Amino acid sequence: MNAFYSSKFDPITNAHMNIIKKINILFDKIIINIMDADNKDNFFTGEEQLKLIKELYKDEKKIRVILGSNNDIDALIMAKIQECDVIVRSLNGMSNYKYEEQIEKIANDMYKDSLSIIHLFVDNEFNFITSDTVKKMFNEYIDISKYVHPKINEAMKVKKKRIY
Repeated sequence: MNAFYSSKFDPITNAHMNIIKKINILFDKIIINIMDADNKDNFFTGEEQLKLIKELYKDEKKIRVILGSNNDIDALIMAKIQECDVIVRSLNGMSNYKYEEQIEKIANDMYKDSLSIIHLFVDNEFNFITSDTVKKMFNEYIDISKYVHPKINEAMKVKKKRIY
């Protein structure tokens, strides 16, 4: 079975990587879809994220990283185009449960039984980590090394030096 995992990944955090690790155990093939957005709040461009995430998973033969639209409905369509059987959605606590319920209803309306959605919880140690929180901490010069992979931390430092 093939799985599709979509997020903004700006930046990819240890919470995202925790979900990817779980998906890697459960499925034969994984498509990581970076939801690209031209947004002034983005730290990395979609292309930068693509390069970084591909580097993180370069040794994982069953993982493929793609750049997609910044829209959950488009992600549903992309999952079918990529011949995935399952969309994996992550839950950080219950804060986004109602939204996830809506996405599941839309997916069922669009694809009936040909595409399923499963929800995975991040492990407790990552439960509060979001990309937005990491960016805010980083911009306030707070150490983010326990929230992101060392390669991501370094890439953020390098980019910040170029910006300022």
